[in-house]
Amino acid sequence: MSERARTYRDAQGTVWTVTVQTPGASNAQLNFLHPDGRSSRDNRYAQITWGGRESQNTSGRVDPAVVLASLDDAAVGRYFRRSMSMAGRPVLNGRVL
Repeated sequence: MSERARTYRDAQGTVWTVTVQTPGASNAQLNFLHPDGRSSRDNRYAQITWGGRESQNTSGRVDPAVVLASLDDAAVGRYFRRSMSMAGRPVLNGRVL
């Protein structure tokens, strides 16, 4: 894994690739990419509000590697449990509702 990606194993044993995108100065998007690469339907995301020094500069950007490095396994797990489907359709236990 690169410094901008890591893995997370959920309670069901699925190993997700975790990446960070930084669309703004004070927030970051944590992406959970499903291992089944045939479709992005199962991918999920969570928003992180960044409180670091960089967030005070409106033209600056938070470094994705710094955000990812600041998250331990417990924090990634909390964000995963609060994450939302990127497909815009609710998914429960792998089934679209």
